[in-house]
Amino acid sequence: MKKADNSSVLPKVCIPKVLLPKYSHWILYYDGKYYDPEFGLMEEIYQKARIQSYLEIFVDED
Repeated sequence: MKKADNSSVLPKVCIPKVLLPKYSHWILYYDGKYYDPEFGLMEEIYQKARIQSYLEIFVDED
């Protein structure tokens, strides 16, 4: 886990932990897009959400 915030540059593929006003959850970040199980596919993080940390996923691109 790496600490992060909304201004952090995320790696190409990772799983950020997102804090919302009353709860938190995990989402998938892939190549500039957020795949959120609650809010769907987004180009930007939900405005009330704050990224707390992320788990980087290493992909073999051979």
